[in-house]
Amino acid sequence: MIKNSFKFKKNIVFSILCYFFIIPLFAQNITSAQIIAKAVAKEKQRIDNINWDKREKWVNQKLSNLDVEQKIAQLFMIAAYSNRDESHYKEIDNFITKYKIGGLIFFQGTPTKQAELTNRYQAKATIPLLIAMDAEWGLGMRLKNTISYPRQMVLGAMNDSLAVYDLGKEVARQCLRLGVHVNFAPVIDVNSNPKNPVIGTRSFGENKYRVAKNGIAYTNGMQDGGIIATAKHFPGHGDTDSDSHYTLPQLKHDKNRLSDIELYPFKRLFADSVLSVMVAHLNVPAYDSTSAIPTTLSKNVVTDLLKNELGFDGLIFTDAMNMKGLSANFTPDEGNVQAILAGNDVLLYPANIPKGIALIKKAVEEGKISEAEIEERVKKVLRAKYFVGLNDFKPIELKGLDADLNNPKATILNEKLHQKAVTIVRNHNNLIPFQKLDTLSFGSVVINEKEGNAFQKMLSNYAPFEHVVIPAVSNSAFSAAKAKLSNKNIIIVGVFGINQYSVSASFGISAATQKFVKELQDLGKNVVVVDFGHAYSLEKFEDQKHLVAAYVENDIMQKAVPQVLFGAVKTQGRVPVSAGDKIKEGDGFTTKSLERLKYSDYPEGTGMNSKYLNERIDWLANEAIKYRATPGCQVIIIKDTTVIFQKSYGHFKYDKKQQVENESIYDLASLTKIVATVPAMMQLVYEKKIDLNVPISTYLTELDSSEKGEVTARQLLMHRGGYHGNMPGWFETFSNKENYSKFYSATCDEEYCEEIAPNIYAKAGIKDSIWNWVIESPMRNKRADGSYSYRYSDRGFYMLNQLVARVSGTSLDYFVENNFYNSLGLSTLSYHPLYKHNSKKIVPSSVDNIFRKDEVRGIVHDYSTAILGGVSGHAGTFANANDIGILMQTFLQGGNYGGIQYFDKEVVDEFTSRQLKGGRRALGFDMSIKGKKIPATIYASENTFGHTGFTGTAAWADADKGIVFIFLANRTYPDETNRKLVTKGIRTRMLEVVFQSVIE
Repeated sequence: MIKNSFKFKKNIVFSILCYFFIIPLFAQNITSAQIIAKAVAKEKQRIDNINWDKREKWVNQKLSNLDVEQKIAQLFMIAAYSNRDESHYKEIDNFITKYKIGGLIFFQGTPTKQAELTNRYQAKATIPLLIAMDAEWGLGMRLKNTISYPRQMVLGAMNDSLAVYDLGKEVARQCLRLGVHVNFAPVIDVNSNPKNPVIGTRSFGENKYRVAKNGIAYTNGMQDGGIIATAKHFPGHGDTDSDSHYTLPQLKHDKNRLSDIELYPFKRLFADSVLSVMVAHLNVPAYDSTSAIPTTLSKNVVTDLLKNELGFDGLIFTDAMNMKGLSANFTPDEGNVQAILAGNDVLLYPANIPKGIALIKKAVEEGKISEAEIEERVKKVLRAKYFVGLNDFKPIELKGLDADLNNPKATILNEKLHQKAVTIVRNHNNLIPFQKLDTLSFGSVVINEKEGNAFQKMLSNYAPFEHVVIPAVSNSAFSAAKAKLSNKNIIIVGVFGINQYSVSASFGISAATQKFVKELQDLGKNVVVVDFGHAYSLEKFEDQKHLVAAYVENDIMQKAVPQVLFGAVKTQGRVPVSAGDKIKEGDGFTTKSLERLKYSDYPEGTGMNSKYLNERIDWLANEAIKYRATPGCQVIIIKDTTVIFQKSYGHFKYDKKQQVENESIYDLASLTKIVATVPAMMQLVYEKKIDLNVPISTYLTELDSSEKGEVTARQLLMHRGGYHGNMPGWFETFSNKENYSKFYSATCDEEYCEEIAPNIYAKAGIKDSIWNWVIESPMRNKRADGSYSYRYSDRGFYMLNQLVARVSGTSLDYFVENNFYNSLGLSTLSYHPLYKHNSKKIVPSSVDNIFRKDEVRGIVHDYSTAILGGVSGHAGTFANANDIGILMQTFLQGGNYGGIQYFDKEVVDEFTSRQLKGGRRALGFDMSIKGKKIPATIYASENTFGHTGFTGTAAWADADKGIVFIFLANRTYPDETNRKLVTKGIRTRMLEVVFQSVIE
């Protein structure tokens, strides 16, 4: 490898012992330790497979072909860009062909152009070039169209070194795919100075142990992935208040302090076989009292301290030689020579390459450094090239490069890192994660952020919210927000526009903002402040009882924080630095998962193909709209407790004036059976208040003498109760003018007081009339064995509505609202949506030319339910797809959601199990049938349950595969006779796509 054979093999032995001595220091649990131990073992095997003799033969053969100048040139790593013109590229060509430089460090550009240039340059090189980058937080640090992962201070907040290892491994993969061999990372400076202008968020934090632990993890990940990691900035740039890019910072500490703090992470990484180090441009009088001498040019530091005292024998890079920390006091010519004499192996970004080579050659000729010493350093460079595979260089494959660099695994990792970093800094009375949502009322305020932000959208997935947006700070806006949210007991304040990467007195947080959050808290509100900025800015909110550190304000983090607040994602984040007097490094609360739904933009995280899923669902939705099967629709797909697809398509109507959004509310039609009647029955069965197997006359005593009373609740739920399909009598109430006038009036008075629709009031007692009509209606004929055959029946679920009301002592709508919907945090699922929502949010279901003579919007489409006042067991509920998804997930989780056990798993299993062999009915639910497209799909397991609705809705859950599919539409608008959604099989074909998207 880079080191001589003996010393390197010594480090192999150290790696074998790593499991016992290193892993316990940074593994989070036994599983983490096992994973890292396997990685170490794999790396040992890879090292053992190196043919040492073959390596040395290659190194010596390449060295033998070089003259002195060419040997020196191997120690030059010059700057290259992929966003410049041809003159720059030709200049690099010349340095390669004429001087035979050893390597390149790439800066800004694009991955495709960089890959093209790398192939071009490597083709011209006699000895393959060592390619490096500054990719501390991934390729996105330098290149467009690539991923930027969290900076190291955010990684330090995760308190999870295994995740840091995973990042290192992924960064290595991307680097190798791009032809990059050296990543100048990790930064292991201990950022003990809050005013540090250059390191700051690039550091893992102020705790030397955490810095070392995470530095080791990042290094191991990268080097196990096949690239060379670089510990920087030696001997430690964390306690400076100036930037070496612009001046020469000075570290005034004595050797004891430097050894204890600054050098600690370096010593740990050296012991753990980091392969290279970068020396910073610092002035450290404790090690070299020469005036204004930067450490890069100090033999005392590079040779005496780094090599001899600390025993580091890997590659030594200078920091960029064009930085003012060096060039302010030394000319480029002086710098190049002095850096080599000091003991550095590779000059990074040197100026005046030809002269630099000549002057170093002159130093050799003058005996200031021997040619043998130059050769030893060249050998280290060549061994590095052998280690990264340049002995068998293959050009970079350009095809598919962007897709490979941004593959789903890479993006999923970015999402997980952000989630893990969320830090609950203050958590008075353990308010977070939020529980018992029915006792809480939520408001949110975002400051310095726009409407439609990802943060508030994600919050709305978990509970009803009153949102306030303050795009620019003003006292009047704050006053209005306080007034609007005065009736909320929890207010989440997202503070944006904070300096994320630099330190300042205010961090961009106004005094008015601080006053606003304090006043909210003083009013007795539970105020949760989310700081989307620099860790040090937390001091501005140090007196808050509930404080969350988000560190950055990108969309990934905006989506992550609500998931932590509501317990969908657990966190163990810790503040990586002290902020002010009251917030200390290491502060933070560990929270548990409440098994609420998570949300991800990347289906591959649950084993699904995002490309196929998105393309096919998009196509089917657009086909449905194109052929006017429905004006629009919503689709949600859940896999393994994670919403991996949440989209809305089209418009409310064919006039295309209002787009469907994820918050839009649809008439669920017969989904009411499984989102209202079924959970109500489950609850009452769970509480042993209803026995499914006794005659319903047990509870509805007026049916004692009726044949209808002999039927059981189980038979009604299976549609085997002997009832006819539709409700009786409702049509006759408005079939002609005479009947209409008996039952309805255009005005409300004592006689006509039941509001059915705008300007339609039903006669008092109409519900009793319908009840009597049902009781008096004829039953179907029994079969020879005395049982009833299957017939889908709304009438049976109307009877169940009556049963729930009688047993519970309250109406079905009130029962489900107070027992399920509120505590589940369902913001849209309800009967009577106009009581809670503006009609503009509700998608119209039809234009009724028969009864209501108007567009039906916010009023149940089903005629019989409308006459009943909007509440029945078979129709009447409204919701968006998200809320239905939560309820279906609750069923999949055995009745447990958000930390509440609504009913036990045995009850859920009974209701979601096939009741008759070969049949398609569970209790209230429809079920898939093996090998048949109807009612679900041939791809679903036999334990798939769900339902469809007349307006174009569908909800399915596969208990075996952990899949939930929700589709909402208004195919009945404007005309309910439109059956294109059914004839084109849109819902079934979408469901097929979901199952076909599962990666086997």
